[in-house]
Amino acid sequence: TVVRNAVFVKNYKPTDCKILKVALVGPFLQGKINYFGLDMIKFVVQKFPNVEFVFIGPTDKSFRDELQFQNTTFTGQVNNYVEILRSCSVLLAPYPEYAYYLGSKTKFIEAAACHMPIITTPVGNIDFQNDYVCLGKTKEDLVKQMHYLEDENVRKDLGKNLRDEIEKKYNADIEVKKIIKLYKVMKKIISFFLVSYNRLFKYITNKYYDNILSIDTTFTDRLPDNFNGDSHKLSNISYTALVEIYD
Repeated sequence: TVVRNAVFVKNYKPTDCKILKVALVGPFLQGKINYFGLDMIKFVVQKFPNVEFVFIGPTDKSFRDELQFQNTTFTGQVNNYVEILRSCSVLLAPYPEYAYYLGSKTKFIEAAACHMPIITTPVGNIDFQNDYVCLGKTKEDLVKQMHYLEDENVRKDLGKNLRDEIEKKYNADIEVKKIIKLYKVMKKIISFFLVSYNRLFKYITNKYYDNILSIDTTFTDRLPDNFNGDSHKLSNISYTALVEIYD
């Protein structure tokens, strides 16, 4: 069973933005992987002076200083993240080549749940089929994908496909049921091993009872005060003590 990163779909309404307006989700802080897409982001922002780019989340001063253009907005940390996200029509999230195996990008799933097309680099797309995401290996490729998404009908079609994918594969209502099912299976497995361990322990103590008591009087000193010599009561003695004697 595969349990995927997921969202509660009902919490994500479709974007109501009719124009090309781009969201970028941080944090954009030094040392964070989002920061290393700065050169690509800056290139794209400068190529589309009439398109608004909204940077959601914490950003450090050096990042903002590189992107001080009339078409950039920095929200900082927000409490109404989903509403701000869906006020845009596209998610832009370029990643450097060394960003493989960083785990699922939650913001991709969130944007897809809002019917928002996603532009990213090949290493960023670990969640969706390539034909569902607009991929660009270079900054020039990203610009081409931006032009492709200038068509509102294209954005709507891609957004619908992504939303359908979320409802089928990244729906938290479904994934939670998987987790509960796995928990119940693991509970049965653990119970089985505990019962088996208890039976094995009783078997060993019954079979080697006389040997155990004759090996070392220090062991008998560790027996409970109410121990009356019944071998089955040895099952309540520390397993560690038994191992020490046979070690």
